[in-house]
Amino acid sequence: MGIQMFHAARKYPGLKLEGQRDAVRLKLGVHTGGCVAGVIGIRAPRYCLFGDTINTTSRMCSIAKANEIVVSESTKESLERLHPGSFQLVSRGGTEVKGKGLMQTFQLLAENRQKH
Repeated sequence: MGIQMFHAARKYPGLKLEGQRDAVRLKLGVHTGGCVAGVIGIRAPRYCLFGDTINTTSRMCSIAKANEIVVSESTKESLERLHPGSFQLVSRGGTEVKGKGLMQTFQLLAENRQKH
């Protein structure tokens, strides 16, 4: 889905947020793991996700550069197990992640369409 978001954004190279000078650039982070979800609140109920997976996903996004998709090692392993050979991933090496320490991270470059 992230790759499709980048393709869609490229169709509109002049897309800018109101009051901004530069074009929109995406940063995406992906992590795989368990979480808890539920509706919180009475007056203004909101659907929320909780757990370490959500926090780690946010960290993956924080370390991504503009127009980059960063995935954790658990996501890389899940992609390789569930969709072998379907995605091009490049190691970013060990990355210091706030609250997690040194993590192996990967850049998701493309989807190999012929493998589907």
